[in-house]
Amino acid sequence: MLDIAGALHVHSTYTPEVRASVADITAAAAASGLDFVVLTDRNTLGARTAGDEGQYGPVSLFAGYEVGPNANHCLILGCDELVPANAPAGEYTGRVRAKGGLCIAAHPHSRGTPLRPNSARPWREWQSDFAGIEIWNLHQDVADDADEPTLASKRASLAAALRGPDPATLAVWDNLTAHRRVVGVAGCGACDGVPLEEAFRVLHNHLLVPDDWATATLATRRELLLQALAAGHVYIVSPLAAESMKVDFACRGGSEPLLMGDEGALGAGSEFVACVPGAARLRLLRAGEVVAATNGDELTYRPRHRGAYRLEAHLRRGQALRPWVLTNPIYLR
Repeated sequence: MLDIAGALHVHSTYTPEVRASVADITAAAAASGLDFVVLTDRNTLGARTAGDEGQYGPVSLFAGYEVGPNANHCLILGCDELVPANAPAGEYTGRVRAKGGLCIAAHPHSRGTPLRPNSARPWREWQSDFAGIEIWNLHQDVADDADEPTLASKRASLAAALRGPDPATLAVWDNLTAHRRVVGVAGCGACDGVPLEEAFRVLHNHLLVPDDWATATLATRRELLLQALAAGHVYIVSPLAAESMKVDFACRGGSEPLLMGDEGALGAGSEFVACVPGAARLRLLRAGEVVAATNGDELTYRPRHRGAYRLEAHLRRGQALRPWVLTNPIYLR
């Protein structure tokens, strides 16, 4: 499998009031070492209609869109049907899934800012048939609860300002994955005032895709990307340390190792094995509870219970532990 890095939930000039062009976005992505970008402009597939999807040097650019009503913002990938902006999620998530598309709940616990309390866009339709959830949204992390001086300070030192995923979002995600696969991703959102290169560098997604990606056409790469997302073959990185990131997380003991996102049976020989490129605080969690932890770059654990197990890595910066890596779960059923 290849490990590719990229950005989701990126807005371009096809979204009103956004100044970043497709050329700006792809240039910043290439400078940041990304392999792909997924545009999700609000309520439009303008980038696809205009023929902007394509290969820009090392960067593959794809276009989905964001359904953007007053609440329940949703990223829709792999489906050309434009959902009405104010449609209830329960009316379209199942239909999008049936057409092979993915619905990802965006910034689900958005709270807005003191100056713009109406800017909060939380997700409320938890019973709908969505496939994924943004467990870490860059715009939400930077802007929520921030007044203008605080916001300016955060933008000036973005990497140091990040707090990590909202604990409420992680709690909901852990509860959901106890019952079904729900892929967790990171999104950029509307990061006005933040240079694109910096936004792309401080938070991105890694996908595990077949080796065929390297020689595939753009159309095939689009399918491989959607398949990796649907399968949960994803981990999130806020690269505070190593420039070159590759995280290994698997459950061994069966006929084939289970990778993040995979489902398998709990057996007598099941063992989780994790390795990160640098010393960190590693934690293995099941249902939001830490079942194993260590200081270092490797962790092993023999599970005794079924459940969804995910890995977190934190780095120490000064007196604080900063979130670095979050994987999707491996499901033992």
